[in-house]
Amino acid sequence: MPKVLIASLFLFFAAIIPGIDFAALDLRMLQTFSLDEAAFATQVRKMVDTGSLAVDGFTYGALYPYLGYFLASIYGIFASVTDTAIIVILRLTSVAAAIGTAVYVYKTANRVYGQNISEWTPALLLSTPLIFRWTLQIHPDLLQLFFITASLYHITAVARELDLREIILGALFAGLAMGTKYGGTFLIPTIGLSILLGAPGGLKESFTHRRVWIFGVTAAITFTAAFCLSNPYLISNFDRF
Repeated sequence: MPKVLIASLFLFFAAIIPGIDFAALDLRMLQTFSLDEAAFATQVRKMVDTGSLAVDGFTYGALYPYLGYFLASIYGIFASVTDTAIIVILRLTSVAAAIGTAVYVYKTANRVYGQNISEWTPALLLSTPLIFRWTLQIHPDLLQLFFITASLYHITAVARELDLREIILGALFAGLAMGTKYGGTFLIPTIGLSILLGAPGGLKESFTHRRVWIFGVTAAITFTAAFCLSNPYLISNFDRF
């Protein structure tokens, strides 16, 4: 990894960490500053206390609180899972998502524009006030952004040349974006178009190739599996969705 990219990620992390425990004494204090953050943290608190995967509603996908519950459970092996721990874990999830997004933005820019330009793209992204703000928020937006950015990176590779690994990764991340905040829905046409563009002979002859249909079915299965496995409670209560 280039030095500029590493420096950008380090400086971003160093700038974010001091605010990671803001209003994190307990859920009541958090609720005073942000009802949305308190709602997500309370959901994870319930999961930790009861061991249930039930969610309060389907406004968002369940992957974000499930990930918080999974990480909190691992933390619980070593220490007590306090409200503060849950709040910090969920915010660190956003930090990791922001860094992951920056890495994929770099990889995409490097593919399109080359090394000289791409190594500065993470610095530009991570220095924006919008990214900085949402990194310190308990909210699924940045996690969804990471999955969408990762999916687009792998999908665009398929548009150049059909590659089974790339289409699986692209569909997987799209399914996870769908399971986070339903944004993966908008990637479905993009996945289909990338398969058609990557087929030998171009768009006109793409429907005649067997590999196109295999890739299409593989992408559909991967996308559906990623969404269903990341939202088991929604699937088991689909009539309430």
